[in-house]
Amino acid sequence: MEVDCVCLQETHILEEDVPLWAYEWGGELHASFGSSSSCGTVILLSARQAGCATRVETDHEGRLVCILFKYPQVRRWVTELDRFTSAHLLADVWRHMHPCSTVYTWVRPNGEDASRIDRVYAPTYLDEKYHGARVRARVEAVEAEERPSLRFYQSVSSSAGDRRVPSVGATDGTVVSDPHGIVRVYKEYYSSLFTRGNVDLSAQADLLRGI
Repeated sequence: MEVDCVCLQETHILEEDVPLWAYEWGGELHASFGSSSSCGTVILLSARQAGCATRVETDHEGRLVCILFKYPQVRRWVTELDRFTSAHLLADVWRHMHPCSTVYTWVRPNGEDASRIDRVYAPTYLDEKYHGARVRARVEAVEAEERPSLRFYQSVSSSAGDRRVPSVGATDGTVVSDPHGIVRVYKEYYSSLFTRGNVDLSAQADLLRGI
């Protein structure tokens, strides 16, 4: 899957983690650092976006990363977006729900320009399924009665600690603790997790006969 921009939050990234992240990602990385137990906001840009981030601003609490992009031939991108959404039967969710409203998600500081640049697209057939499920499950009642309580937030805060993985066990029995090694072990594990192995046809036949 080719991705040009990835937005992450609650990464717990520290400044010393940047070289490893940048090496694994292979593109630009812009981060607002938190602690090893909370916050940490990151925006990853692919190599294709090199030079498009003309201005980057971050806060000092690990919660905010602002990037000003500058792209040539903007109209070409709009045309490509229209072609993509039409080909895959995607609808602008907010526009579908508010066909007559005018709202902007970005406004130039001097007020001369504005745009709704943040959008979420979904398959058009999901609209009917969504409303049907909402009636059947009485989502309104759930939303009103099962919001997280203050006690929940306090328990999460009190249990916060260093959640980074200190070490992992490799398939050969060794224990790996360096960051690059941990990433390598995870990659090896998940890349082969669903690969097909040797099958005992006799055992398989016995199993299927009992189903």
